[in-house]
Amino acid sequence: MFWLGKSINLNDGEKIGVSPIEYIILAHLRRRELLNDGIPVGQYGNELIKELNSIFQGSWRAQSGTVYPMLSKLVTKKNLLIGEKKETGLGPKKKVYKLNQNGRDLIDAIVRANFKSDELFITKYLELLEPFKEKFESEEQEEFEENAVCSSCGYLFTGIEKFCPQCGSKLTETDK
Repeated sequence: MFWLGKSINLNDGEKIGVSPIEYIILAHLRRRELLNDGIPVGQYGNELIKELNSIFQGSWRAQSGTVYPMLSKLVTKKNLLIGEKKETGLGPKKKVYKLNQNGRDLIDAIVRANFKSDELFITKYLELLEPFKEKFESEEQEEFEENAVCSSCGYLFTGIEKFCPQCGSKLTETDK
C-alpha cells in the first residue's frame, strides 16, 4: 500500500527503502522532471512544501519541521538528492534540491514495482468510499432544499445569515 513506505531489492542484492514522506518527496521531484521532458528540475524546499500541500489538499500537511530534515537525510545519508545553494537575487543563498541518478533510478524502480498494486488499491479505496459520497451528496441536496431566498435580489442562502451576502439587504423571517 502506497502510504507504508517502499523498498526495493537492487541488482547486487542490497535492499533499500524509503519512508512514506521520502517516497512522496522523491516521486514529486521525479514527476517534475518527467513533466519537463526528463530534464532535471531543482526546487527550493519552501516551494516543495507549498506544492505538496496543494497536491494533498489537507489530507496530509507537509511542514518544514518534517520536510527539511528529510531533504537533508536524502542528500547526506541516502545519497538520493543533490542540495545546491543558489543565489536568489533577493537575499541569502537558498538550497535547491534535485534528484541525482541514484534517486532517479530508485524512485523509478519503486514506482514500477508497485504501480499496479497501488493503482488497484486506490481504485478499491474509491469504491469503498462511493456509498459515503452518495450519502453526503444526498444530505447536501436536502440542505440545499432547506435554503432560503432573499426577497430583494433572489440570492439563495443557507438561512443562517442576517444580511444577504449578494445585495446586503437585511433578511427577514419571510426570506427564510
